[in-house]
Amino acid sequence: MKITDDDVVETLTSEGVSLDQWVALGSHLVGYVNERGQLMAKIIEDDALSAAASAFLRRRGQVRIAPQQD
Repeated sequence: MKITDDDVVETLTSEGVSLDQWVALGSHLVGYVNERGQLMAKIIEDDALSAAASAFLRRRGQVRIAPQQD
């Protein structure tokens, strides 16, 4: 089964978080910053859907790069 952008949008927005709040955190990890300023990761158990969600957000320029720690 091919995963569509609509599948990704449904997965990310199904819990009330708007699409514009989401960011790619890695090749298979996505998340958003909540109202308290906390970064919340979403675990998507389907590996293909998780990778598709991350790729979708990267295409939209919604990427968060963690700061380097010394």
